[in-house]
Amino acid sequence: MDGLRAQDRPARLEHITGVILLLDDVIYDRQDWLIPALCFAASKLGMDPDRVAVVINEYTAVHGFADSGIYNHILLSFGQSDSVMNIRAFNAWVNRYKPTPGSLYMHPGVPDALSFLKNSYELALMAQGAVESQKALITALDCTRNFNQICFSDEIDGIKSRLPDERGLRSLINRMYSKPGDILFVGNNPRRHFATPRRVGCTTVRCLTGEYGRLDSSSTDSTAQYSISSAARLPALFGQNQAIDTGFGIGVSGSLQHGSLDHKAHA
Repeated sequence: MDGLRAQDRPARLEHITGVILLLDDVIYDRQDWLIPALCFAASKLGMDPDRVAVVINEYTAVHGFADSGIYNHILLSFGQSDSVMNIRAFNAWVNRYKPTPGSLYMHPGVPDALSFLKNSYELALMAQGAVESQKALITALDCTRNFNQICFSDEIDGIKSRLPDERGLRSLINRMYSKPGDILFVGNNPRRHFATPRRVGCTTVRCLTGEYGRLDSSSTDSTAQYSISSAARLPALFGQNQAIDTGFGIGVSGSLQHGSLDHKAHA
């Protein structure tokens, strides 16, 4: 994957007028919400909170993240069945957890990057997840002032309307002034986030943050056209010298790269 030269960036992206960012693991680290939400849910189901915390720490030490398998692990650790019914009950309590307003933080450098970009671009946020839970997250992050539009894709048809389903994305684009071909879409999961925006006509950017940061991807239509170490690097992608230096970023190969900013040949 060839590096994108600084002088190439404005020419390649000069048509962009709008930016759509996904919420989870792009704006903030989802683990900061999920782990206390899991503890909250477990306590509501009668599990010892201290022991739950130990079980979560054991799982994340092995897997690196509290991914979807953590539900099964917690239930089995307490001698309960990890049936679909029990996992749904657990997940329902997780989604009832509401962090204190202002208690969550965006990734380092992201608030400054958004404040900088909103002066020149139409910014929109796409949240995928239980609607009330996502609204509570956004309140806890105190980030609404950065966006012209916010879309909750689950309002359309629940989990069925999350990417790669296109209904949430099209609903958001229909509310924007920017046309699909002039929009930069920023996600992080190469398996689900980019095929639909590319089909709609958006330019795609992958943030190498969160659960899918080290996940490799092949050069297909489902792969993002650009990759950056963090959403804090978006100003640099547009060739802005004011971009915040956030230090080391995780490269696609898993190696550490300073200020990673890459462009795929097929873009």
